[in-house]
Amino acid sequence: MCRFVSRSLLIAKYLPLFLLLLGSVRACCADHPDRNHRPSGTPEGVLSGVYINVPGHHSIRNADGVFIEPISEVLRTLGKPDKVINKNKCEDTYIWETGDVLLQVGTGCIYQTVQGRNIMRAKGAYSVEVWGKRSHGSIGKTGRGLGLGDSLAKMRHLYGLRCECGPYSSGTGTQDAHGERYAYYADYQWGETVELDVDADAQGHIVHILLRGDLE
Repeated sequence: MCRFVSRSLLIAKYLPLFLLLLGSVRACCADHPDRNHRPSGTPEGVLSGVYINVPGHHSIRNADGVFIEPISEVLRTLGKPDKVINKNKCEDTYIWETGDVLLQVGTGCIYQTVQGRNIMRAKGAYSVEVWGKRSHGSIGKTGRGLGLGDSLAKMRHLYGLRCECGPYSSGTGTQDAHGERYAYYADYQWGETVELDVDADAQGHIVHILLRGDLE
């Protein structure tokens, strides 16, 4: 499976309010995990109150059959972002700082097939990503209850052992928003619809979570 260390937009401290964009790369091997590594059970579908491939919650089913929450609903949940970065007609990046948590939502266009044509319905949240030492209420926490600052043991209890996971090789990994280097990764991918990526520091505490849908 393709192991992503998301090249993410990280916020520098404001003086004045200012954002620094950083990214990272996850080395790719195969597009999708083999069956022995695919987690069982219902896919994770919530991170920081944002829904990925969960029916209801005003979500729209796109042309690929994936339920995407419109960004208008995300903004009702999370409030006004600290920063919006416009990339193109479909792709925007919304960024919030809440307590000790850095939160980022990536959007794409939601298309539906109508009479053989793809029609754009709305912009929706295709990815949710958080960094930090601890969650802040629901911010920085998944639907099953895994939050920033939690242990790898809790992650395994909630999601099991069927994942692409392990320690980064010496000298690899990437730094999070607080400047710490990741030491351990775990990728849970349910087919081609939802992926949960988790990174932990050298003490085994979760410092980065990414939930994304409609995988290519």
